[in-house]
Amino acid sequence: MKKQKIEIVYDSSPLPDEYSDRAKKCYLFCGICCLIGVVITPLLAIGGIGFIFCYAFLQESLGWKRDDLRRKKFKFVENMDNDKIFAAIQPVLISKYGMELERGKENIVVIHHNKIIYDIHINEDNTFTIWWRMSAARAFFAPDRRKKEYAQIRAAMGIIAFEIQRAFGINSQEAGQIENGGQR
Repeated sequence: MKKQKIEIVYDSSPLPDEYSDRAKKCYLFCGICCLIGVVITPLLAIGGIGFIFCYAFLQESLGWKRDDLRRKKFKFVENMDNDKIFAAIQPVLISKYGMELERGKENIVVIHHNKIIYDIHINEDNTFTIWWRMSAARAFFAPDRRKKEYAQIRAAMGIIAFEIQRAFGINSQEAGQIENGGQR
């Protein structure tokens, strides 16, 4: 089993997009096959069937990438609790980004943004994860918004992770070590 990378976020930009490049390459290949297929008929069939398979594969791949975001671990500090996180990030997330915060079950920090809910979970290995979810009504009545939601989730998780790490000096400590010739 490969070791999971622990992330340090240095700015509030969205987390990296691991889907769009794959989708562009797949659709470009199918499009080229269809264009050449005007002259060479078997390539038209390959391109057309390829579009169908690419769409199905990319939809499944998008689901995997969305789920991977839930398992992404971010570096954190030792001996921290949910009350300290809530107190540190509530003012900045509300005033700067317009996010809503509340306390959930087991006193975890729950953030609402763009109709998506983010739970902050502190792990035992000095990391935290951001578990995103939708309300049952949204998941049931708007099932085909996966690509747009993937972009929204990446953007919100980048902001949340950055602000949590910034509030506790994690990304500034690492930046200082890198500037002084240290490793990440």
